Amino acid sequence: MRRYFFDTRDNAEFYPDEFGIRLRSLREARQEAARCLSEMARDLLENSVVRELEVEIRDEEGNALMRATLHFFVELTSPDR
Repeated sequence: MRRYFFDTRDNAEFYPDEFGIRLRSLREARQEAARCLSEMARDLLENSVVRELEVEIRDEEGNALMRATLHFFVELTSPDR
């Protein structure tokens, strides 16, 4: 099993993963990144108008392997009644 690191970004704020987790494959790492991104969205988007969330996967040597990004934008198209 390889150790994968899941660095996250919330708009301009970067949060490096210092511990990582051991997974069997890059496919499992991709699934973990999607789960992580969906949890970030659930916790952070409720009061947002514009937000960009990102999870970047890297290996033990620091090589970037994959990035998952969520762009969130709310536009009011009619006056609030």
